[in-house]
Amino acid sequence: MPARAPRRLSPWRRLAALLLDYLVILAWMTLLAVVSLAVYLSIGDYPDVLGAVGPFGAQAVFFTLLTLPVGLYLYLSESGTAQATWGKRRMRLVVRSHDGARPGRGQVAIRTVVKLLPWEISHTLIWQMQAVFHRSGYAAEIPIWIFVGLGAVDIAILVYLGTSLLGRQLGPHDRASRTIVVESEAAGP
Repeated sequence: MPARAPRRLSPWRRLAALLLDYLVILAWMTLLAVVSLAVYLSIGDYPDVLGAVGPFGAQAVFFTLLTLPVGLYLYLSESGTAQATWGKRRMRLVVRSHDGARPGRGQVAIRTVVKLLPWEISHTLIWQMQAVFHRSGYAAEIPIWIFVGLGAVDIAILVYLGTSLLGRQLGPHDRASRTIVVESEAAGP
């Protein structure tokens, strides 16, 4: 018997889950800020990571400190027994495969990478901009490709939000991973 089509979720529920998850991310960022402040207070300055390792090295450092933990939070939450992040659990939502089954770890990995892609592309572009400032000062002219890239990221984020919250509620991360967010009680065993 084919799986019953999931009932359309309220876009506000999915948005509320996203905002709750951003509280988790904000808590992690706050911890990083406190540690950063402690480093500043102990040595009297912030380490010049950009000058020491360049824009791609700096991005790798901050990817390890920020994006990787956030990605692990998303991946481990959605591939775990709850099949949902903290925000989704609070809103009684779960991630399922399109066929209604539990998603595979590969599906959740693809979902996580595609979900974080605009975020990491923007980090890449911002580090490139910071490298220009680092080399030439804040009066330096920023290459147009950085602004075009940041504009493309802004559009991508609007597409992600719009497609995740409206219509069939399948964002690019849902489509790429063949997953869907459904009500937990409608998700079955």
